[in-house]
This record gives sequence, C-alpha cells and structure tokens, in this order.
Amino acid sequence: WVFENFKLADIEPVDLVKNDDPEIVTAADTARTRIVAYAPYTTSMTFDINLSAYTCSCINLNDRRIWTPPIQTGSTSVVELPQFNHDMLFLAIKK
Repeated sequence: WVFENFKLADIEPVDLVKNDDPEIVTAADTARTRIVAYAPYTTSMTFDINLSAYTCSCINLNDRRIWTPPIQTGSTSVVELPQFNHDMLFLAIKK
C-alpha cells in the first residue's frame, strides 16, 4: 500500500544517510523529489541533504501508524525518531 499511495515505483537505491548502520537503506527518484529510508527499527538518522523543502513522515510498519518526526535541517538533516523495535519507513516528498 505504501508504494502505491506515495508513488514509489520508480525509486532507486541512493546513499543519503550518514549513519554507519548498514541496515538502514535509502532510495529516491532521479530528481530526488521522493526519498525513502527503511530501517528494521527506529533510530535517529542524519541525511546528507537539506530536507527543509520536503514534507516528511514516518510509518511504523508493524501497525501502519504514520507520524511526523522532528527534523533539524541545514546542510544535513537530522531526523529524531523514538526508539521502537519495529520496521520503519521514513518518507520525504518535495513540496
């Protein structure tokens, strides 16, 4: 349901997260108007992109709960996430 609702069929892997965690994977479309990060648990992530021009949300894949995380933007962006032990998707859609 996520790929259809957020039109993610054309995303490709990209290296946008500066965390040293190999389990966090990111993908984006070629114009970087849609960015997705997957993690098998929630953790704070630092993106190598300024996310101030994006609408950002997270989805807890365990219960499909969607929320807006706090983000510190600048030349990099830090997404602060609560600690849950569930699969999580971070979505950033350019405004």
